[in-house]
Amino acid sequence: LSRASRVPVSFRPEHVGRQRHFASLRERDRRDREKIEQARLTAAAGALSVPSVSALVAGILAGGWYAGWFEGTEKKEDQFVRKLREDGIKVVVFEIFGVMNTSAPEGYVPQHELPDYLEAAALDFLPIARKLAHHGFKLAVASNIEEDLVKNKLGKHSDKYLIGTELGKVLINKRVPEAASATQVYIGFDPKANKAPEHEAGKRYHIRQIAGRYGVKPKEVLLFDICPENLLNEEGWQGVLVRDRKVGLQLDDYLDVVNGAAALRAA
Repeated sequence: LSRASRVPVSFRPEHVGRQRHFASLRERDRRDREKIEQARLTAAAGALSVPSVSALVAGILAGGWYAGWFEGTEKKEDQFVRKLREDGIKVVVFEIFGVMNTSAPEGYVPQHELPDYLEAAALDFLPIARKLAHHGFKLAVASNIEEDLVKNKLGKHSDKYLIGTELGKVLINKRVPEAASATQVYIGFDPKANKAPEHEAGKRYHIRQIAGRYGVKPKEVLLFDICPENLLNEEGWQGVLVRDRKVGLQLDDYLDVVNGAAALRAA
């Protein structure tokens, strides 16, 4: 082995830059949240009297980031949570590629390209995951990329890649750590490669496993996916199509469905 290969990964020089990059992502996410909060306060101040604004600020500080900021038009994030609760949803499941993230459609990323992968997180996914975790929903990740199959494809260099659900886990841990404790189930299974029977096709197997692990009924699960065929099922769970994989998950993908603007929910 070369000297470089014997150096512990965490101490290799090239990883210093990555750690700094991860720190900058966290700092950027924090600044983004602060900017949005400031924009909310500014908008409220323009619409309400000074006493109302003072009460509003106190309410926000007391209630936190997700408490809601002033009476008026219901924001999309709040409508999203309300609709989920009305439908009895307890678990929200995300495909990784094209939903949580807009890169790596082949399902694996070289470790040295991880910073670029993290940069490509779908912008709506981050606040949605935070919001759901804050309100007590369980989250899960379901991918048709199966780690062992990809490792066989990559051969002896597979240890230099992050594959399948590993990418989902690192995305949540690095970009939205507030949702990490709410995301306990990651399922990677390729039904086509495994010649799975019809009752395990698409995302049927994934959702059955997720529902079982969380102790909920299938009808209490909602899946976001980019493939219409992955939304088909006979067990009553709900599926919503993410319409633009280059953008990733958008709140309107769901709200348009429940508000009747698009008939994209699985039967």
